[in-house]
Parts: sequence; structure tokens; C-alpha cells
Amino acid sequence: MDKISKRHIIITGSNGYIGKALVNFFAKQNSFQLSILSSRSEKNLNHKFSSYDWKLGDSFPKTINNIDKNTTLIHLAHDWNDLNDNKLNLNYTGTLKLFRTAKNSNIKNLIFSSSISSSPKAHNVYGRIKNMIEKDLDEKALILRIGVIYGGTDEGQWGIIKKLTKLPILPIFGLSNRIHAIHISDLCFNVNNIVLNNFEFQNPIYLGSSKSVTFKSFLKFVSVFYHKKNILLLPIPQILISVIVKCLEKLKIFQFLSERIKGLQKSKYYDKEITSQDNEVFVKDLDYFINKKNKLHLVKQSLIEANVLFRYLNLRKPNFSHYKLYSKKTMNKYKPYKFFYLLTCFPSLFKFIDPINKISSENINEKCFIVMLLTETQDIQNNKIKNLFKLMFTLPIEILIFPFRFLFSMFVWRKI
Repeated sequence: MDKISKRHIIITGSNGYIGKALVNFFAKQNSFQLSILSSRSEKNLNHKFSSYDWKLGDSFPKTINNIDKNTTLIHLAHDWNDLNDNKLNLNYTGTLKLFRTAKNSNIKNLIFSSSISSSPKAHNVYGRIKNMIEKDLDEKALILRIGVIYGGTDEGQWGIIKKLTKLPILPIFGLSNRIHAIHISDLCFNVNNIVLNNFEFQNPIYLGSSKSVTFKSFLKFVSVFYHKKNILLLPIPQILISVIVKCLEKLKIFQFLSERIKGLQKSKYYDKEITSQDNEVFVKDLDYFINKKNKLHLVKQSLIEANVLFRYLNLRKPNFSHYKLYSKKTMNKYKPYKFFYLLTCFPSLFKFIDPINKISSENINEKCFIVMLLTETQDIQNNKIKNLFKLMFTLPIEILIFPFRFLFSMFVWRKI
């Protein structure tokens, strides 16, 4: 594929947390021609993008070539130093000027990076300015209302959050505030999907988890998932936060910090809007990442998968030992850790799992082959006397431990 036939992506704000992730994402693919607008020199990843000198407030560069109907401008740049709460704000004037001049250069696909906190009544200037820009943008520009982003490189707000959650004790405010989180990889995937589907989406697009979580839950998740430890969160009274913000504003120091603090105050959440939006967006909730590292959850999924496959490929009911062997083989081969000890010893816990009718498509041919091999072993006539002694030995033990298994399945297993 030659350069002219590739989709042309132009990105502003490539030095930021989101910008770097998107540049790396698109640069790794061969189906895009990538250009960045920046006032800083960039490290060109094996000459995979072109760089143009530009800063917020400038017109769209006329030197950019290869502009066609599929060319897309993604505007991420934001100046945190301008706190004018009106239409003189550089972010407002600069964005409108960029989009107007880009449109004059025949760029039809425009994406504006906004925030899920965008509102005329937002607690900080950032949210209010984003809302002003949204209202005055060309109706064809696509607005992305992005939630709290996490994952990837330790930069921006995510870098601060990750460092803070390393602490054993963290005094913090806004713990009851509800947020919509989105992993940086999901953000890149959805932007890519928007570009490839020729902007067949309705404005605005909400990019955040469909199920909001408290800021407290989010911080605990980061602490456990990324640092493998529990953090003690100490709530700071709201009145103390208000005093700190007012002092920062009067002294005119750390104003960007004042903006961040205001942004963490209690705000609206959008569970209903995100769930009911017509746009096809793909965002994994925090539960996905929590369960991804939970051994017991993976074992449960493996056993459920075994049940579906055995019943599909074999008319007879398989032995519980076959489920155990299947899980052992697939977990050892496709997962980075060993089979969970308790279920290795007591595979009959599988009796308490609700059956499902969906199976994983990952390596499904190999998994079906494993099932077929295990199914064949049911036809082998084992030593009946040996089996009788084994039954006499295991039956009393099974009777004794049944109540414990039942309690385990009711209060632990079903919650995973």
C-alpha cells in the first residue's frame, strides 16, 4: 500500500498523555499516514510520521499534503495555564480557529477531545471551557466526552494517581465522587474505530465505563492491580479543600493544581447516557481487569468452558475428573500461572457452577481436540476392584467436607 492510498491522520497535542498513546497506536499500523502538529521536536518512530510546527492559536498549516475526503484531524491540545472563564480563553479561540482553517483546507473529518465533565456548571474552568467549545463547534465535528483515563505510560493525571496509590496511607478528597474510567488502550481502539467507520456516530460520543464507580473504588483498584497492595484512604473534609483552593487562587500559584482539585469535586455521572447511546463503543469495566488477574475467576471460566465443550462434543455426561484435566491442560498452556490448588483437590466444586451456553473462541480448535482426547478415556475399562477401594476411601471424606464446599460455593464462588 503506497503512502497516498493510506488514511491520513493529523494529531495535535501529541506531547500529552493521550497524544503519545494515539501517535504510538497509529504509528504501529501500516494503514495510516500520520502527521503531528506540535511546537516541540518529536522522536520520529522509524520515520512513521511527519511533524509540522504548530501551537495552539495558530491556523491549520497549509504545508500539509495528501489531504482527501478521508483525512482526519484529531484535536487534543489544551493549555492549562489559561484560566480565563470566557470566550477569550486561548483554548476556545485556538480550537475554533484551527477547525475553521482546517475546514478551509478541505478537511471534513474533525474530532474534538472533550471531557465527560463538560458542563456550563462544571466545578472548574476546564469543564466549562470544553462545554463552550462544544456549543460553538461546527455541527459536523465529532465530540469525544472522555472519562478518567488510566493505564499505559505514567504521565499526566494518570501518572500522579499511580504514584499516589503507592503510598500505604493517602489523605484524599472526593472519595464519594462517581467517575467513568477508560483504559488508554480502549480509548485508542475506539478512536481507530471511529476513523475506520467514516464517522457514522452521533454526537457526543461518551467514552467511559458504562458502570460508574466511586473515586475511592478506583484508587483501591489501582493500588491492588498495579502495586499489589491495599491502600488506606483517609477522607479530607470538603471545607478544608475549599480553603486550600481559595488560598491557591489568591496567591496565584499552582493554579493548575487548583483546577485539578476542583475537578474532583462531586459531579454528575452518566450511566444512563452511556448505556443508552446509539454509538457502538467498546469500553471494559474495571471488573474485567480485576478478574483478569484473579486465579479463581479464570479457573471458573475454564471449567464453564469445559462443560460447554464436553456437552457439545459428547452426548454422555463426562466425569468431573475430565473437567479437572481439561482445566489443568488449558490453564497451564494458555495462562501464566498454575491451576488453583483447591479445585485441583476438589473438582466436584464444579457441581455448583451455573451452566452457560457461550464458549470462548480463543484457541478453540486445540481445546476441542483436548476434549475429544479426554472423552475417549471414558471408554477405557479401569480396574473395578481398585475403583471400589477408592470409592470406599473417598466417600466418607466427601460426606464430611460437603458442607464446607457448599458454603464456599455460596459465599465465595458465586461472587466472582
